[in-house]
Amino acid sequence: MPVMVLPGDRGGLAHVGTRLWLPLGAAALALSAWGRFAVARVWLAVTGRLP
Repeated sequence: MPVMVLPGDRGGLAHVGTRLWLPLGAAALALSAWGRFAVARVWLAVTGRLP
């Protein structure tokens, strides 16, 4: 995945940070109890089984 250079961004550091923290944050959310609760709540709402 190429790193895009944004105006005012030296060396594409914004994308390097995004490429690092986005997967780590998603993994931390998926492994937490709150993350599993949020996914279950969204799934139940989408499938019409939320009371």
